[in-house]
Formats: sequence, structure tokens, C-alpha cells
Amino acid sequence: MPSATEIKKNSLDIFSALCAGDFTSPVAQKHLSPNFTSTHGDEPATTNLQDFIAKWQGAIGQIPDLKVEVLDSVAETDGENGKVWIYSRLTGMPGVKFVDSVDIMGWVGDLCVSNKDVQRVVV
Repeated sequence: MPSATEIKKNSLDIFSALCAGDFTSPVAQKHLSPNFTSTHGDEPATTNLQDFIAKWQGAIGQIPDLKVEVLDSVAETDGENGKVWIYSRLTGMPGVKFVDSVDIMGWVGDLCVSNKDVQRVVV
């Protein structure tokens, strides 16, 4: 099992790449599980990496002025399992001042297997 420091770095690298629309990032390709699941608000969860990427590409394509600033992150491990919490602020979204977001990335070994995104919209 990678250390908390390693999964935190990998999570931040993956997060930054995906927010920039870089779906070919070597870190993302190496560490995102093909069975990666993602939950975002009330939307139906994605159940594999291919569906997640398609959904995310569509979402960021609709927000050309999106800016994402990571404000904090925390990681922990327990045996083969790990979690990384990334607190970020999103700006450039139509109709809102900003969105505070917490992404919880779940790890098993050196694979990121899940993400749950919880957001607070400030109008």
C-alpha cells in the first residue's frame, strides 16, 4: 500500500489533470481504476472510468471559464485502503460567485477506485 503522502500527491495530480481537461495524464492513466465510480450531488453515479471521463468531459466543456483552486487536502491510510479529501474552490461558473467542493477519493492499493464530490454553491 502506498503511504498517505503518496496517495495524496497522486490524488492532487489526478485532480489537477482532470480539472484541466487532461484525460491522458500518465498519473491518471496509471492510478485510476477501470472500475472507478463517481458520485456527484443528486446525479446518477458513474460506474466505470469510461463513463466518468465522458461525463466529466461534457461538464467541463460547458464551463469554459472554470478555474479550480485547491485550498486544502488530507490523506489517510488503513491497511490496503486509503482516502484523500481535497477541498477546492471553483469559480467562473455561470450564475454563482463560487462553489466550495470536497472530493473524497477512495484508494485500494495503488488504484483510485472512487470519488464522491460534495458541493456548496454560493450565489
